[in-house]
Amino acid sequence: MREGDSARTTSPFRIVRSEGGPFPDVLAPETRFPLRPASFRISREYPGTTPRPLARAIVGDGRNYRAYVWIGRTAPTRLRVALARVVSSLRFPRLQVGDVVGYGFTVLRSSRSYPVGSFTHVRAQRQPFYLVHAPGGFYGVGWRWQTVSDGYKSRCRLRLDVRRREFFCTNFDARWDRVGRVLVRPAQAVRDDPLNVALAKVAWDGHVLLYPSATFADGRLSRRFWPGWRPRT
Repeated sequence: MREGDSARTTSPFRIVRSEGGPFPDVLAPETRFPLRPASFRISREYPGTTPRPLARAIVGDGRNYRAYVWIGRTAPTRLRVALARVVSSLRFPRLQVGDVVGYGFTVLRSSRSYPVGSFTHVRAQRQPFYLVHAPGGFYGVGWRWQTVSDGYKSRCRLRLDVRRREFFCTNFDARWDRVGRVLVRPAQAVRDDPLNVALAKVAWDGHVLLYPSATFADGRLSRRFWPGWRPRT
């Protein structure tokens, strides 16, 4: 591409889907639309091209992308306006509740359906979860898949203690705090069996996306979601 000549190429604007390793950042925040050319920055990618491409990350419908534009410093205003129109036209399909999108996110209802402080029983890919809207964001709590040898949580009939914001079993003596850390374990258990924390975020169109992962809560995660909370031990 020659300086100022990018509009006569076949691809002054390009979007590339991220594939392969390392595993993508599934919690990268979704992009707000419309895009603006001013949000792009000079990139070292596509070496040997002139002008150098401008690039930015885009996250839409639970999947990560890279977007590129090529425009020379001496390109006339009409070409810049045309390119800006193309960039701002980018959209992703609106999501539907129950769909599985991106890297395995289940689409839940709009974030406005879950008030801050709420614990809502939901299902994602046939598994039950409590979706939690904490002051620091959304996350899920799951218990059906076993991640600890000789664990006990998958046998639990899990319920929420609304007053304490704790989880407990109705069929044996076990209890966890609001981020799934063990408070009480059954007498016969040889080790703690924390609940699974599922990652979640809000999509560009306002739907909550739940990713059924198998993370465990730690102090850092607890402080992020519940600043100022002092867990009981």
